[in-house]
Amino acid sequence: MAAIGAHAAGHCCDSADEEAVDALARGLLMERGAPHAVVNNVGITRDAVLMRMSSAQWTDVVNANLNASFYVTRAFAHAMVEEGDGVILQMSSVSGFKGNVGQTNYSATKAAMIGMTRSLALELGRFNVRVNAIAPGFITTEMTADIPEAKLKTLGAGIPLRRSGTVREVASLATYLASADAAYITGQTFVIDGGLTA
Repeated sequence: MAAIGAHAAGHCCDSADEEAVDALARGLLMERGAPHAVVNNVGITRDAVLMRMSSAQWTDVVNANLNASFYVTRAFAHAMVEEGDGVILQMSSVSGFKGNVGQTNYSATKAAMIGMTRSLALELGRFNVRVNAIAPGFITTEMTADIPEAKLKTLGAGIPLRRSGTVREVASLATYLASADAAYITGQTFVIDGGLTA
């Protein structure tokens, strides 16, 4: 990264903890100023059919997937508005469109992120802050690493491109949406799923 003039630093924070997010944001804003882009990419699952889902399973997913997105976005939005520039990307999911058995909690949070994206685009557009969502389908990640091989084959057979997506493909879409090439795009949700929802 240094070769292209970029710098990266890691910071640890429980993004479902409102006070922790606000403290981290204050420090980063003092040190670096307004960010060009914020990517809300936290996501967990606690799967169970609704009749067997505990309140803790529901709340854990809502806190990690949705509340965290709210806390992080709110913590940085004011600085972006003052700067008159910025990009907010929400990592949603195709589950926000089509649902999934045993994932009422997950699907609800990912659908809510799409609604949040649209509303924020309307609120922040006049300040040149763009807000978009990405809705990946089945992507090979640590989150999917424990799925048995037989199940992976079944899942792949239902995808028109006959494979799972890669993290790099999703990252490339995020990079484009954060770039000046996407300066006239806001309030949209981009599905990247190999044709799963076609």
